[in-house]
Amino acid sequence: MADPADIQVALKYYHWGQEAEPEGTATAGIAKYLDDIDTRIDGIDTSLEGVVLESVIDAKGDLLVGTANDIVDRLAVGSDGYFLKANSAATKGVEWSALTSASTSASGIVQLNDTGTSTSTTQAATANSVRVLKQTVDASAKTADYTIAATDAGKTILMNVSSGTSVLTIPVNPSAPNDFPDYTRIDIIQTGSVQTSVAAAVGVTLNSRNSHKKLSGQYSAATIIKTGANEWVLIGDLTI
Repeated sequence: MADPADIQVALKYYHWGQEAEPEGTATAGIAKYLDDIDTRIDGIDTSLEGVVLESVIDAKGDLLVGTANDIVDRLAVGSDGYFLKANSAATKGVEWSALTSASTSASGIVQLNDTGTSTSTTQAATANSVRVLKQTVDASAKTADYTIAATDAGKTILMNVSSGTSVLTIPVNPSAPNDFPDYTRIDIIQTGSVQTSVAAAVGVTLNSRNSHKKLSGQYSAATIIKTGANEWVLIGDLTI
């Protein structure tokens, strides 16, 4: 293409895709390419509608939440340890809330307890505390006649009486919550020299093999088990 005319023809084809200038929009060549780019630029949405600006966020941990149809707002970061919960009455539909402790009537956080001795209603026993409780029995030593109470349930009573009488009495079943649940079990060991006998208060029935109600002697043992409202069974190393 040493001839200038040939160069001009080549440039026309490059620009328009043809030798003659098109009457309308170019359908080929660099002119069409540039026209397509211009069309695309014109189609770009440069408005801010639907765009969330960085300035909406004020601090680390802030959240974007929808407060209505196509409306976004900022929910400020909550306090340490708080959790996010839905609340239709809240302005933004969600809110930060403190964790509450559980109780026997409400759900919440339960703290583990490894001792097995707590009476808390917000603590739960660990497997270890249950194991220890299962393997051990609380004992209570008495040095005189004694009437059992609901707090003795599941315990061992050591009758360590050295003079006088050694009588363990079963009372009429108290009212709840101080009552004895059915099948309450209490163990009795005579550790003292005075023979221990088991007696029932008026209104209480105490059943035993051959009506034996006394422990056989020092270091003998027996068990009382509640089988009804005011009915107990005495079993063990007994004598008349």
